[in-house]
Amino acid sequence: MALVTMRELLQDARRRKYAVGGFNVFNFETLGAVVEVAEELKTPLVLGVPERLFKFVDVETLSAAMSRAAQKAAVPVALHLEKKFPA
Repeated sequence: MALVTMRELLQDARRRKYAVGGFNVFNFETLGAVVEVAEELKTPLVLGVPERLFKFVDVETLSAAMSRAAQKAAVPVALHLEKKFPA
């Protein structure tokens, strides 16, 4: 399956009438656990990092790991990087 766009993931979910879980990860351990469970359940997922964690984690390294995990996953995975822009 691997890395897919959010659009692809949500269009399929809408068409086939299922929900997609979105999970924020903050380190390699949570990343691995979330992907592992999604694969066991054979369910697509969205991986994210919320902006409030940016000051606590190396976002570039974690997002690269998220991308790699998504590419290797046995289920469709989309990435979401939460970023609030000033008004």
